[in-house]
Amino acid sequence: MSVLFLNDSPVIRFGLAPAFRRLGRTVEFLPQLWVHESSQQVLRAKEWLRANEVPSIVFFEGFTGSRPIHPAAINVFRDAGARFGYWAIEDPLWTDEVISRDRGRGPYASAADHIFTPCEECAARYRHHLIPSSVLLFATAPDHHRPVEPRRSLDVVLLANFYSNRFSLLTELLIEPCLRLEVRLAIFGHGWDQTPECIRRCWHGPVAYGELPDVYAAAKVALGAEQCLNMSSTQCSMRVFEVLGCGGAVYLGPDHRAHRRLFESGKQLELTSSPAQTMDLLRRLLNDQPYRKAMAKAGRAVVLKSHTYEARALQILDALSHR
Repeated sequence: MSVLFLNDSPVIRFGLAPAFRRLGRTVEFLPQLWVHESSQQVLRAKEWLRANEVPSIVFFEGFTGSRPIHPAAINVFRDAGARFGYWAIEDPLWTDEVISRDRGRGPYASAADHIFTPCEECAARYRHHLIPSSVLLFATAPDHHRPVEPRRSLDVVLLANFYSNRFSLLTELLIEPCLRLEVRLAIFGHGWDQTPECIRRCWHGPVAYGELPDVYAAAKVALGAEQCLNMSSTQCSMRVFEVLGCGGAVYLGPDHRAHRRLFESGKQLELTSSPAQTMDLLRRLLNDQPYRKAMAKAGRAVVLKSHTYEARALQILDALSHR
């Protein structure tokens, strides 16, 4: 069985693709198909099939805005015998782009044999539209998200791009407590140049995905920034799985019901509901090394047991099986 990915984003390149290979599957890539007009997408799909064997599974994740992959291009593979799985990782924010607002079907819903989503509420919507759907969460990639020797020393890190809709909460709940405690805070990501100077001073620009383990190894605490806070009982950003998998910094983020469902707060990560609570948690995590290391170890153990990309790949194989 072979898998053709129509994207080579980090979650695929570091996560699902190596996982499928470990399961004995052949992995191929046809990335950036969406940059072409629909007719060119169809031609590229046909050219790929002329040069390669028909894949068992064609897989795509994400949403590419106003120019998605056209159903006609996907159906070239399906007509040849492949099954198409779409991972709607932008749920619940972009669900209406998959199932359009007029209750029709968007480009991926109209071609998908199965829609995977991190949001169980959205899975129910897809099934209501008679599209097979199931929950597929992000995960940790043990070969990449792993403990490494730190090359620098920090107290707290935040890896997140700037989004205006979450900036106020993120600042009040997490960043300002760090500034008040005068901890060594480092922020990595895009867009923070438009924030107040006190925050810009902590900003170190974007960081390559391959360098995540180095950043998390350098810090004692990694702040979390959920884009869909408490909008779903299952949806979590990929960051929580990455932090726990790296096994160095302890994850500290906003109190999120999906995190409470998956992890034990106070044992595997820390969740906070107020600036005062954030400051109390930071003081303990920064000053109590045995407590911090025990939590980081427990967090890594739970993701290695239950939340690896190999486990996610098995879910995909089961849902898209030809049986």
